[in-house]
Amino acid sequence: MLFLSGGGVTRPESVDGHLTAGATELKSPAVVKIGGLAADILYAGAAPGTVAGLYQVNATVPKSVTSGLRIPVEVYGGEYVSQPNVTIAVTDK
Repeated sequence: MLFLSGGGVTRPESVDGHLTAGATELKSPAVVKIGGLAADILYAGAAPGTVAGLYQVNATVPKSVTSGLRIPVEVYGGEYVSQPNVTIAVTDK
């Protein structure tokens, strides 16, 4: 589960400054790479019950990702990519 801002427009559209009432998905598809490999996206949209503009992306770590304490994570939304040097720890699966 990743939390981010700057995800763009949601379906249905949310209203800035208001709490999100339920799950809404991002209009532009999100892509997550973990250790350089594409992750399966389970959900990408508003984080329910939070202020509009906070997004949640639920992704599954690819089985072939190597274990380690600093595995790079990148989130793509349209032409934008998350900040560099974001990492997660991956233990033996």
